[in-house]
Amino acid sequence: MKHQKRYDDQLKQQAIEMALEGSKSVAQIARDLDIKDNTLYGWVDKHRRDNPDKASTKLVVAIPVDLEAQNRKLKRELARALEDVELLKKAAAYFAVHK
Repeated sequence: MKHQKRYDDQLKQQAIEMALEGSKSVAQIARDLDIKDNTLYGWVDKHRRDNPDKASTKLVVAIPVDLEAQNRKLKRELARALEDVELLKKAAAYFAVHK
């Protein structure tokens, strides 16, 4: 049986403030403080629900470093998918004629 890790209120508050500050990504803050990032997201979400009057700030989310490479990969996948669609259209037309 897993035991849930307990964090003191001071650490929670510090982590929430760092996340709301926005100078680092939530994932980086979680790694720095040895906290699971889902845990930190949960704390921040709860803090925002409990304090709706405070100005909302954007959380910094880690962005993939090589967006150009990712874009090239997605373009290749799209081209391949479009070729598949064209092939399926031709096959459907062929089988419609040759029943």
